[in-house]
Amino acid sequence: MKNMIREEQELLVKQLGIFELRGLARELGIPSPTTKKRDELIKLILLKFENGDIVDDKGKKKGRPCKKLSTINDIVSTIANQFNEKNAQPLVFETLVTFAQVLPTYEKNIKEDEDILSSGIVRINDQHKQFYDRVLQGWIFIDDKTQYAELLQSGDKVKIICNSTENKVQYIAKKILEINEIPAEQYRDDSFVKGDEIISQRFVPYVGGKVYEGRRNSILHKNDIYENDDFKNLTEECINKNIKLVVLGINTSFENQIYFKNLKFENFTTKYGALNEANFNCIIDSIQYVQNLSNRGKNVIFYILDAFEVMRVLDKCFIQEGEEDGHKKPSIVILKKILSLGMAYQNGGSISVVVGYSQNDKNDKFLNNDILKVSKDII
Repeated sequence: MKNMIREEQELLVKQLGIFELRGLARELGIPSPTTKKRDELIKLILLKFENGDIVDDKGKKKGRPCKKLSTINDIVSTIANQFNEKNAQPLVFETLVTFAQVLPTYEKNIKEDEDILSSGIVRINDQHKQFYDRVLQGWIFIDDKTQYAELLQSGDKVKIICNSTENKVQYIAKKILEINEIPAEQYRDDSFVKGDEIISQRFVPYVGGKVYEGRRNSILHKNDIYENDDFKNLTEECINKNIKLVVLGINTSFENQIYFKNLKFENFTTKYGALNEANFNCIIDSIQYVQNLSNRGKNVIFYILDAFEVMRVLDKCFIQEGEEDGHKKPSIVILKKILSLGMAYQNGGSISVVVGYSQNDKNDKFLNNDILKVSKDII
């Protein structure tokens, strides 16, 4: 029996990609996983399982990790059968980001005959800093040797000058101009420590109601908000009160930003019928961007146009064959991460989370238990 389990574990570990192997090794306490070769990582991981630190034969769970989007939780529970109760670790947002975001391979063949202005939200993995430019429809890589690159974190918005590669699918950063809308030469990676606060009573008027700062606010959408007067008033209020408005909308436009071209805010939207990979990355980028703004002491309103369109897209990303209908655990973890930014369960903060939903979703259990229960209804 032991030999059979060992063989299955070895087979499953060998099927993992290099980034999954590194993340799993890091989770298991193997030092410096990024410096080790694939074969060495596999050997050390199997040795960890053989030592019995987290293996539980009683809870044996067969099958390989989800092919679409793997998480540390999926991998560990599949390979090691399951955690012992006393060692159980919850699935958290940070592990989902590590394993679920698809990152490209860096192919350096620079064609330095033209300078191109580009901007996007930085993603960082073990090897590279990069972002996806939706206008150029290509990946831009930022070398560690580029001036000010050491200041960048995942979720930072950058404006750069780049050069194209020969195939024009990838671009190489030449100069970093701005980080989070601050000139790069003036930017500092400072940490703003917020003291304990009560939930703020300050608000921005919207649709005959109030968006409270540092809270969750819910909106039942009766009409489209695209460039209507109420939404224009909200953007003007944010400008007047020096509040950063960030909008997340999945499958909301026929062309990027077409419905929002005249309004002033940070736009995270995807086209109708966008691929799950594009939708997922858009969601993660918006969360990390908002969190980074708050960490630097900015007041932010994070407006999710339709929370349950976000949930439906995430459910599609994480579904596995044979699963029943209903919200998937990773989807709930990510939406709870969004809700937690508003700090309605904790201390007041500088982020307000405005959650939009439709009449059809009013009876959803997750909506009632986790959103409406702790939100201030605006309409």
